[in-house]
Formats: sequence, structure tokens, C-alpha cells
Amino acid sequence: MAPLLVYMNEGFWWGFVGACWKLKIPIEEIPLRHRERFAGDTRIYKLVMMPGIILRNGIGLLKLRFA
Repeated sequence: MAPLLVYMNEGFWWGFVGACWKLKIPIEEIPLRHRERFAGDTRIYKLVMMPGIILRNGIGLLKLRFA
């Protein structure tokens, strides 16, 4: 599976799920309870960065699909 995990920069889990789908490896989702953020802001995924992230990971998903 490792060679298929090189296409996604910020979206590792998208790539992981895509690789599992491509290799027909079943995965099961385990529900989690997330805690509310009481203070602070995200510093990773600012709105101004989202178009580039979406474009890079969309291209990565297409490369994974046709790899």
C-alpha cells in the first residue's frame, strides 16, 4: 500500500481511504466524539489556503485513481 500513499500532501486520510478502496481492503469507521474548541484558531487550514489544498489533493486523488 505504501506506493499509493504518496499522492496526497495534506489529505493523508483521503489517500489512505482511496488506497484501501483501490486495493479492495475493507475498512470500518469507528465513531468518535470530538470536543469543542474553546479558545484559539486553527493555524493550518486558513480560508486563503483552501483553494490550493483542494486543488493539490483533488489532483492527488485523480493520480491515485489512475495509478
